[in-house]
Amino acid sequence: MLRIGKYVLNALLLLYVITLIVSCSASARYKILSTIFDGVPDPNARQKEIIDSLKTDSLLAKNNVITTKTKAVNQNDMYFFHPPYQNRMCKECHNITEGNQLVKKVPALCYTCHENLTEKNPALHGPVAMGNCIVCHSPHLAKFKNLLKRNGNDLCFFCHEAEDIKNSKSHLATEEYDCLDCHNPHSGKNRFLLQ
Repeated sequence: MLRIGKYVLNALLLLYVITLIVSCSASARYKILSTIFDGVPDPNARQKEIIDSLKTDSLLAKNNVITTKTKAVNQNDMYFFHPPYQNRMCKECHNITEGNQLVKKVPALCYTCHENLTEKNPALHGPVAMGNCIVCHSPHLAKFKNLLKRNGNDLCFFCHEAEDIKNSKSHLATEEYDCLDCHNPHSGKNRFLLQ
């Protein structure tokens, strides 16, 4: 009988703790859960990126145009917008009746408006050869010009090992120059994509 009482008491205590956690605010719930479990996401952590939470109906309104550069969540950040996104032309890229799926696969979708870079030169940069434009470019908005996900050499060093580049005899003055001063980011006449 004493054992059954312990189980009932433990079950009631567990039920009380669960009720307490569920009825708490998000930040209080986070404090409680993070003391018990690892990896609980912090609800108060704010990302600096803009989260596009607009509904499809408002995106389709032609008078709902975003300016080319718009202040972001952090007042010091500015964002550049892809023109179809800026002009709320969602239907150009997305099938809004089928869960906003893309109307074509990337890169065919990109090449409906942009030049097909695979036909320009014989040597292609890896992401271009694979048709993966969104490795470097954001399809809607970005902090950097040309909708780049990272700025300057940081974009190149995301995939290319910075130490290997700096130790190469051909790259003695890498701190003084941007990679794009010598290399084309999309294609070139030779495998080094030199301009």
